[in-house]
This record gives sequence, structure tokens and C-alpha cells, in this order.
Amino acid sequence: MGQFDQAARSAADLEAGYLLGRVAAMAKLDVRYRRWFDPRTVPLPGGPERTADLVAIMDDPRKPEAPWLFVLELQTRHEERKQEVLLVETAIFACYAKDTDREGGSFLPLPVFIYLSGICPRAEIDFRSPAGFGLLCAPVIWEMEKDSALNELGKVDAKQASWDALFWTVLMDGGGSEKALKEWRRLLDKVPANRRADVAFIALELAELTGSLPALEGVLGDLNMTESTVHNRAVELGASRERIRIKRADLIAVLNSKFSEQIPEDYLNIIRQQESFALLETWFQAALDVSTATNFLEVMRK
Repeated sequence: MGQFDQAARSAADLEAGYLLGRVAAMAKLDVRYRRWFDPRTVPLPGGPERTADLVAIMDDPRKPEAPWLFVLELQTRHEERKQEVLLVETAIFACYAKDTDREGGSFLPLPVFIYLSGICPRAEIDFRSPAGFGLLCAPVIWEMEKDSALNELGKVDAKQASWDALFWTVLMDGGGSEKALKEWRRLLDKVPANRRADVAFIALELAELTGSLPALEGVLGDLNMTESTVHNRAVELGASRERIRIKRADLIAVLNSKFSEQIPEDYLNIIRQQESFALLETWFQAALDVSTATNFLEVMRK
């Protein structure tokens, strides 16, 4: 998941009423959000290792026995063959996902594309025969750049849309204009106080995608981003990644110095891809202590 997809996911994690409500309206469903579904709970021994970006359990008050499962893919821009990937993901949930909240019942999975930028050139996958037999995958497709930012901001002002629309309006048509950004900044003051910095930080992340980052920074002024939990987590994550990067580099330097060209390339690749600082530190100490490359490889195999 890239920078912009991650920012969008962070927005959904904080408040998803506007996002999920929009998807439900496009699908003409009167449903209520229950909770996020963890796709890692779906057992797939020997199956394809595919998980959607976000999966939400949505209850239908008229049919409580048949909850929906919104299977969401966040698209920074269009990717070829992504429709087929979403078809696979949705089929997996249809076959294996169980409603553990309600005695392990089944879900009605709904595939959803959310395009943060660009449009989807191919709306559906249709593998049906002329007689209508075969596979059809027709996802909900929300292309944000087709929406009017000023219209959505007006709905927020009129309380016809929830405040979390402010995460997304910077991606909509006209979202980077002076008029829209001034209105966005005015409405930001109506966001719950404990969420304003989060909304601002995520909107800044997404504004980079549309080129409106400098303009948004201008209207934000000196808003204190350290009040944003998302900002602080991002800073901590960045520091952690840098710490891991340095430890990887130190370990490889020691191995090259002590055991020049004796460590197989596949082991070096494992080190380059390792994300656990604790494990890298264990290997680093072993590299300092052991006397042969064979001894070091034995440590790595444990």
C-alpha cells in the first residue's frame, strides 16, 4: 500500500461514516456500519495471498440475517488487471468469510473501487456467454475527481454530510481552488476538536496527489500537527524504519568485512527485506561473535 492509499486508509480508520455512506448510496443499499472486518481471519490454506485494502461489515435492518461485506480497494490511479484481483478477493470472502459475531453466518460481499484520482476505464468484468451463463463482477466505482468539492462542502455546512467528508474533498473537482479551500478551512473549525489535526494532516497527505498541497498549507497556517495522532504515528513509523535501515546496513557491512562473498545472495536478500529490528540486532551480534560464515548462517536458520 502506497503513501496515498495509506493516508486514505488512515482516514477510514478514524471515521468512515461519509465514505461508507457514499458507497451504500451508490449501491442503493440502506445499511448500517457494524465494524471493520479483519481479512486475515479468513483461512486460506494453499489459497492466493490476497487481502483487500478495507473490508466493512454492513447490516441491513430489513434483512438482519444477510449482512453485507463491503470489499474496498483504494486506487491512487488505475492499475491494469485490478478488476480481476478484486473479483478474486470478493470470491474468497464469498466462499470463506464467516460472521463470527452471529453464529458464523455468511455475508453478501460487495466489490468496491475507490479511485482517489483518475477514472476507471473498465467498469466490470463480464465472462458470460451469449446465453448469460458465466461470471460477472460489477463493482461499485467511486471516482472522486468527478464529484464537486464545493457541493460536498455545502452538504457538510448544511449538516447533510458528516465532517469526515473533509478528508476527501481535496481530491474532488475544484477541491484545490481558493474558494473551496477557504470553505474547507472554515468548516475544519466545526470538526470535533480532537480530530481537527488528524483531518488536516490526512488532507495534506492526499492534497499532494492533486498538486494542491501548497495551497492547502497556505490556508492551514500554523495549525499544530503534533496534536494529530496520525501524524505522530507516521513520525514514529518513519523513525522506526530509519533505525531498521541503519541496522541492516551495519549488518551487511560487518558480513562483507568478515566473510567477503561467503554469504549467499538469497540470505543477503532476506536481510535486506527483514523488518524486525530485534531479529536484525540478533543477527548483527552473531556476525560480530562467530568466526565463520557457516556459523552465521546457522544462526540465521534458527
